[in-house]
Amino acid sequence: MRETATADPAERTRRNVAESDALLVLAPGAVSGGTALAVAEAQRLGRPVFVADPSGDPACALGWLARERPARLNVAGPRESEAPGVYALAVDWLGGLLTRWG
Repeated sequence: MRETATADPAERTRRNVAESDALLVLAPGAVSGGTALAVAEAQRLGRPVFVADPSGDPACALGWLARERPARLNVAGPRESEAPGVYALAVDWLGGLLTRWG
């Protein structure tokens, strides 16, 4: 971890994407705000992007992960304040994914 020069969340988002190999987005609806910025930055840098609904089955991401084999995976999504309940959904989804991804 390295501190950014400013407190601007966009700078953190850009750096997180730049320092990762792929972007996994957990969003219950259309992406917006910082999540949309992360997707745009990943696309600009040619990073693979997978968008999943965290209320769905995490197995949907297994083929993508097997193909991409990211050493550093950036996981992004909306804030709890923007999508109430998303935190618990994301934790459960990621737990299910990690038990299957090996």
